[in-house]
Amino acid sequence: MRARRASRLRIGVGAPPAKIHVHDLELVSGAGAVQVQAHGIAEGKLATGITFTSLGGMAALAGVALAAVGCSSSPNASPGMCRGGAISLGVGAAVTAGAVALILDALPRAELLPGGSVTVAVGPGVIAGRF
Repeated sequence: MRARRASRLRIGVGAPPAKIHVHDLELVSGAGAVQVQAHGIAEGKLATGITFTSLGGMAALAGVALAAVGCSSSPNASPGMCRGGAISLGVGAAVTAGAVALILDALPRAELLPGGSVTVAVGPGVIAGRF
């Protein structure tokens, strides 16, 4: 009978770990204790932002095409198509701008908060405290 090898657990499959750079730490370092809260990537916001960026971009492109045909000076031009293209272009651009803001809000960030006193208690096998 052959012994089966244990399969290895792979951690971190998918996106690389988020890295957060704290640039403003020097500004608050003279104020005493500082609490740094790290927030990772908000995957739901990121996926929603990517989806609505593509849908808003497609609506804006359709609006450009409709407005170009409808607002032209050709005999086939239609005021309704011109108005529909302008509306589609405006709504698509607004959706795309909002979705890009959602993507930027989903990125990892660090929050600097004023900290209180730092207390640490060390015991046999225990480290506890308020940081």
